[in-house]
Amino acid sequence: MVNGPPCGICGFTLRWLPQQSSWGCDRCQRMFPPSGAGAPQQHQAPQQPSPWAPPNAQQPAQSPQGFSPPQQQGFGASPSRPPQQQGFVPPQQQGFQPPQQQGFAPPQQQGFQPGGMHPGASHPPVANPYAPAGHAAPSHPPGANPYAPPGAQHPGAQHPGAYGQQPAAYSPHPATPAPTGAAPVAGKKSSKGLMIGLGVAGVAIAGGVIAFVLMRGGGGTAGGGSRSDVVKSTLAALGDGDVDQLMKLSDVEGLHEKVVDCSGKTKALKEEGEEDDKELSEKDKEDRDPKKQVEKRKKEFEEVAPRTKGTKIELVEIVTKEPPAPKDDEKKSDDEDDPLGGVMKTGQKLMKGCVAKVPMRIHTAKVKLKVTPKGEEATEQDAEIVLLQIGSGFYLAAAPTVSLGVGALEREFKGIKDKVCACKDAECAQKLKDEFKASPRRKQVKKEIKALSEKDQAKLEMIEDEIKACEKKLGGDDQLEAMEQFRDKICGCPDKTCADKVTQEMTVWGNSNKDAKLSEEDMKKASEIGEEMGKCITRIYSADTGGGAGGGIGATIASAGGLAEASADLPQQCRDYRETILKAANCPKLPQQSRQALLDGWKSMADAWKSFDFKTMPAESVKAIEDACKQGTEAIEQMQTSLGC
Repeated sequence: MVNGPPCGICGFTLRWLPQQSSWGCDRCQRMFPPSGAGAPQQHQAPQQPSPWAPPNAQQPAQSPQGFSPPQQQGFGASPSRPPQQQGFVPPQQQGFQPPQQQGFAPPQQQGFQPGGMHPGASHPPVANPYAPAGHAAPSHPPGANPYAPPGAQHPGAQHPGAYGQQPAAYSPHPATPAPTGAAPVAGKKSSKGLMIGLGVAGVAIAGGVIAFVLMRGGGGTAGGGSRSDVVKSTLAALGDGDVDQLMKLSDVEGLHEKVVDCSGKTKALKEEGEEDDKELSEKDKEDRDPKKQVEKRKKEFEEVAPRTKGTKIELVEIVTKEPPAPKDDEKKSDDEDDPLGGVMKTGQKLMKGCVAKVPMRIHTAKVKLKVTPKGEEATEQDAEIVLLQIGSGFYLAAAPTVSLGVGALEREFKGIKDKVCACKDAECAQKLKDEFKASPRRKQVKKEIKALSEKDQAKLEMIEDEIKACEKKLGGDDQLEAMEQFRDKICGCPDKTCADKVTQEMTVWGNSNKDAKLSEEDMKKASEIGEEMGKCITRIYSADTGGGAGGGIGATIASAGGLAEASADLPQQCRDYRETILKAANCPKLPQQSRQALLDGWKSMADAWKSFDFKTMPAESVKAIEDACKQGTEAIEQMQTSLGC
């Protein structure tokens, strides 16, 4: 091999091809006759068969015509190749072996790519001296392979197979290649072979990535993406009513694996006064179970997504500044309402017996939305999306509350009214109310109502009044109304004689209604009314201390008719209230009628409480009773102090 002058086209060093008696440019794949400019002064070698020519190919009469590839290579207008042939593979039986100095190693599957050029390279449209005589240089789109055969697809659009064949359908698992002819004896390794190998590896890697995405459930943004992508994907999923996409954005199980450590491997950061967690309640076990949390989150999304389906929800702006990735050394903000959100540091307690593996931020992103409900006009709204940030990735924690207008709320409220009014007893209505209170929808409704105009809010208030009317028919409100009337009478009394009379009336009424059951909410209201009554009685009795002589404690208890008895599970505050009444009943400065009224009032309450099971009663109801007893005790003690008992 003889190196010659640079190529006049690309500047690459020419080499002498003795078989063609010409200079050749490996980059351009052009041949230059020895008579051309820059030809070396040396004898011409006798013509020999072209190293690129296939077996049985006829050598052209004139060497300047260059190499004419046969039709089976895919360069002709009507390509025809032998069965199962994957590109140019010279048959071994012909004894073909590329000269080692040329370094040519034709690929078995990729087809012919001259000069080690990658498919994306571009060339000026010049005549190809290797093409058959009379063929003009074809025009190519930008980035196309100028040496690719006519009709071949652009490599950037789709990975092609051998020239002249239809591209195979994509599969992440490469198919076993079809049998080919015998491979030529390997010559000197070429950089072109390396480039082809890297290209094939790149396609295989891309296939693996696509297979991974398909395995995760197809397209769509998953949790762990950028804040903007997660916010936009959340809004799109709400508009589509797509619960599965919302779950993917939350990635509850994946987050649990990344963040939560209940094994004790991560060193816990104990806060002051914090005790070791040992025994787990059923709720604690549910909090630690990622599958239970998946069920809970899915239920929340199933309440929200059907409402927003068909609504066009567009992101106008993310108002809150994007926070940096959370770190353990991040300083705690003095502002509790810091828009960036606080950081849960590694080792910090997340739930009973579990700590954080990595730092995590709870970030509330305030957004401006353009919401267009189906068949209605668009409105701009402010909303909040709660996100969890791990590193630079964000995950959906709570979907935004999107108002669909007063029409949607009216339909929702009427549905609730129909259910309540269909109830046969107060217990049914209370159950519906409790379920609504416990649902995430309650908070969302409050936010939606707040965003409405006063006129639209009035429409909803009318429906609420209808719901209350149905509840009143089922019981509860009649008792509260009677208690309110007794309260007004007692608080309007000018002296103890009047107050004693009203107290006696109330005792008779209480005995006749002792079987009436109040809901949890009505019980709380009744306690508030009783507190107001107690204040009025204390005021009246403190002002009027004259008249009557006090009897002994024994006589007082006897006249009370069983006051000494107390339920075993009675709250301690009510036991204290009972003891305070007994002490007041033995005070000679307190009129006999007033002492009797206190005892009668206690007896009425004690009789009513006999039907209560404090062990199974809701904690909120027990708390209301405890508070009422405590306030009653304080009122009587204040009265005793003022009387000097």
